Amino acid sequence: MKKTSSIEMYTKASELRNVLKQIQQLSWNITQFDKKFPIENLTASELEQVIKSYFGFGDELDLIISKFKMKKNEDKNNTNKILE
Repeated sequence: MKKTSSIEMYTKASELRNVLKQIQQLSWNITQFDKKFPIENLTASELEQVIKSYFGFGDELDLIISKFKMKKNEDKNNTNKILE
């Protein structure tokens, strides 16, 4: 079997890292959101909007997780070939 080149492995590692960096970006976005809208100072109506926003952040996280799982499954066989 043909083994994957180091360039191909670097590309795949970079792709996985980029997906994981999206989690870091999402975390930063949540932190900025929390700074702008501290829940201790919000009305009930505003809290409802914040909760909707948090669900939106959860949807973004689900998308990132899906991307990572897809990359992981695509690369699983190729990585195993290199480690043989």
